[in-house]
Amino acid sequence: MKTPVTPEKMKDHLHYNWWKYVLLVVLTLSTWSIFFEVTAHRAPEDKRLAVLVYGLGESQEAQLWLDSVRERDFPDQEEFVVEYLTPDETYGSMVLSTRIFAGDGDLLILPREVAQSYMAEGFYQPLEEAEGVLALCEEMGINVERGWRRNTETGERHLLAIPVSGLPRVQGWLYNTAEDYYLGVRVSGGNDENAMALMKIILQDAAAGSAYSPQTPLVITELPAAAP
Repeated sequence: MKTPVTPEKMKDHLHYNWWKYVLLVVLTLSTWSIFFEVTAHRAPEDKRLAVLVYGLGESQEAQLWLDSVRERDFPDQEEFVVEYLTPDETYGSMVLSTRIFAGDGDLLILPREVAQSYMAEGFYQPLEEAEGVLALCEEMGINVERGWRRNTETGERHLLAIPVSGLPRVQGWLYNTAEDYYLGVRVSGGNDENAMALMKIILQDAAAGSAYSPQTPLVITELPAAAP
């Protein structure tokens, strides 16, 4: 014979077993969250570009500009994103190194000393080897001398990063503009060709400064040939 369920018994049951229901709700929500995260569409590496910034700044403004450039100049790409990592003496550098070693970030915007450490470890593409980059820097009057580094093993000297001080657009994405930041293209980012193309557009944008917006698009002219 079944024992009838009474309000008193239900009250006692909930008093001793409430935590089971809370746990069930938490597990259910976690399961759904993991399910949606796993099944959500992710742009493949060759259809996505990420700009990794080690600093604080205008993420909304940067994202708006990247979205506009992607729609106008990269119709075959699915996603351009900017990600800011908060500088922190305790965990900031560890998080940054973890992200970079994991392959995150196609373009890197880092403070000078931080950038130099990753240059020494070979994480940057030589920019002078990309057609038009040196010519664009010269045309825009960007002093790139401090972005050159010599490989201690081979003795070769390469331009690995561009000072943000010469790039009004990128400088506007940062709060601490008094500190020297450098922009470079990471080696083997999975979308190297488009990453370098975006770098060239940023260099061209240096001529227009903050004049570019989705409503007043910057006209990208034919890239000049590399200097002999």
